[in-house]
Amino acid sequence: MTILNIVTFPDKVLRADTETISNFDHELSTLVDNMVETMRVAPGVGLAAPQVAVSKKLVVVEFGSELDESFPKQLYVLANPEITERSEETVRGIEGCLSVPDLVGTVDRARVVTVKAQDQHGKPLKIRAEGWLARIFSMRSIISMAFSIRTGLMIFGSRMRMTRTSLTFNVSEAAFSD
Repeated sequence: MTILNIVTFPDKVLRADTETISNFDHELSTLVDNMVETMRVAPGVGLAAPQVAVSKKLVVVEFGSELDESFPKQLYVLANPEITERSEETVRGIEGCLSVPDLVGTVDRARVVTVKAQDQHGKPLKIRAEGWLARIFSMRSIISMAFSIRTGLMIFGSRMRMTRTSLTFNVSEAAFSD
């Protein structure tokens, strides 16, 4: 497996349109394997193909339990992902993004989401996620990046509070426009 370079903001590939995956072949399997290894080494809990300069609708996520770190992690490979449902109830949490290193922010996310996608072999998936897994699937840098960043903010949504060391500032859509 190959460790891929993670591109960082403001690289234009992070805002480029992404292609729907229609060929579930050896090339896709190799990309998935490389993305998983890259995510683990980074380390991260999720990685979208545009974060490794590939403009495809592809996401890898690996998560275990928010309550028990010894709980085995589960790997999710999502081709052509789409969030089909979001709960009205939200939960506030701290997030970061591998493509925007050294920045974290507090963001409200849906407590429950349903994601429709295909696995790396093209088999249809429907996943109902709660808690931190729902947060991971909801991150703009993960699911939405696999669609198209141009429809919204690359990182965390329309508004959030971000911190880098002791500097705190607000990020708005203007910071991400062309």
